[in-house]
Amino acid sequence: MMALTRITSYNKGYLIMNVATRLRAVGNVSKPVGRFTMSDSTQLPLFDPISIQLTQGYVAYVDPIDADLADFKWSALVTDNGLVYATRGIDKDNKKSTELMHRVILSRMLKRILYRRELTDHKDTNGLNNTRQNLRLASQSQNLMNVTRFSNNKTGFKGVSIASRSKRQTGPLKWRADINIDGERKYLGLFDTPESAFDAYCKAAVELHGDFARTK
Repeated sequence: MMALTRITSYNKGYLIMNVATRLRAVGNVSKPVGRFTMSDSTQLPLFDPISIQLTQGYVAYVDPIDADLADFKWSALVTDNGLVYATRGIDKDNKKSTELMHRVILSRMLKRILYRRELTDHKDTNGLNNTRQNLRLASQSQNLMNVTRFSNNKTGFKGVSIASRSKRQTGPLKWRADINIDGERKYLGLFDTPESAFDAYCKAAVELHGDFARTK
């Protein structure tokens, strides 16, 4: 069995590490594992999460109840948009296939096999934080709600863009707010500042996305 590493505490639902563990940079990926941060918190959990070493220098985290997953060899899957997941090859119906660690754990939580259309959403958007409190069942639409600001967003605010205008138009720039719901883009209006446009997006996200709303 692979060596298991203990995490020291929880803080408001997030995992806290005594030493800041950073992921090895791959492409444009270089960030701490999930929401793991330095903290002075002394609160101790009932059960400490454990780490499972992946390829490419990455580490996935699970609860002790899922510690048996460390018996298998897992690889790091780095997507084009910089997300990282734990995956492994399996033989299924005499065919080579792959399985994702987070889907294995969610299936255990629900005590049934997941349908292909059913997705696993990481609440903190970190695909390597596979503790059970961080996983939930989601549709594709719900999964897309809980995403961070795209890297090509030049405004610094999720859901906000610079309003396009013709060369003949003059005056100060306007800021446009939009939100995606059920695969469609909903226009929220034009605003004088990016902050006011972002405020409109946040209000719409809470109303339309509910528990899956993410504003950062």
